[in-house]
Amino acid sequence: MRKSVFVLTVFCLFLAVAGCREKQLDPGVIVADKQVALAEMAPGDIIVSVNGKTLTRKEYDDKLDLLVTLYSIKRPSVPKQNIDAYRARRAERIVSDYVMMQLVLREGQRQGIRVSREELAAAELKAWRDVTPRKADEDFTAVLGPKAPMFQKVVADDEHMRATRNTLFADRLEVSEADIDRVEKRVADWNAVYADSNRVVMARGEEIVRELRAGADFAETAKEVSQFRPEEGELWGEFTHAEIEDKTLRELAFKLPVGEVSDPVDTEDGLVIIRVLERVEGATVDSPMATQVATVKLARILLLMYNPFDEASRDEIRTNIHRDRNAKVQQEWLPKLFEAARIEYPNGTNLWPKAKGPVRRGR
Repeated sequence: MRKSVFVLTVFCLFLAVAGCREKQLDPGVIVADKQVALAEMAPGDIIVSVNGKTLTRKEYDDKLDLLVTLYSIKRPSVPKQNIDAYRARRAERIVSDYVMMQLVLREGQRQGIRVSREELAAAELKAWRDVTPRKADEDFTAVLGPKAPMFQKVVADDEHMRATRNTLFADRLEVSEADIDRVEKRVADWNAVYADSNRVVMARGEEIVRELRAGADFAETAKEVSQFRPEEGELWGEFTHAEIEDKTLRELAFKLPVGEVSDPVDTEDGLVIIRVLERVEGATVDSPMATQVATVKLARILLLMYNPFDEASRDEIRTNIHRDRNAKVQQEWLPKLFEAARIEYPNGTNLWPKAKGPVRRGR
């Protein structure tokens, strides 16, 4: 496959253990002796308590339902399996996200950081427009119905977290125009390097084609120079017309005479050279019926190439820089908040890995 470089720092904090209530008030994670799966908990059972703030099974379900609803509204034509996959991903994160949120909110309260009603209203409007960009004038309370209060709470919590981070670390999170200029230059420099490398690969591909057309054995050449599954040698696979996604490659596969070698083709996978081994008699791209039943057997040589960085607007670059810096701040900051917190799992669960930090068994 093509090699790509991604400049993105991602931080994810996972917290999970079971706990029960104890009389001592010193911070730490309290682990229960019992283990109860989340699916076995009653609606009123507490999944986790962070400094006295609790998340019940019902609140967990309500938040998960809201997130899936918002996902479905934003993507009205998405298949059900995509929705189910999204639900599964979010279900795994709700508890750890809740713990992190409570740690940040408590620190914001301790620091006296506030968010005005006007700021909350603006945050609600922005969040709703992100969900329904083409129907921004719709009132979310009318669309979401009973889920509207939960939406407002989620937005408010997110806004308080954002305000806390921005207030405490404003100097480290601020993105200047010079910062954006440096990213644009770095991207341009890397793309220039990639372009030079790809020109070398293309020249090598053209040289290989000349050698093959001069009589070099395709299978032996593939084993020697192909950079992906070279052990296949002579055979790449047998395909119908619809199974070859790249348009140029597809047309070559069904137009080249059997036995001939193609010119190099720049595809998403890399630089591809194919040789047609077999093809169903009479199959051509000009005949709809023949196209439906046509099959072609191909050999392939693949040379890896680099994907250039996509061009991004300055606003997109600013957002990405801010996200990266925020992630770095959290890597340094959240563990300290975690160490000073009292986190309990009074009904137990076995769905999350062992927590970091001090752990005590419950009685």
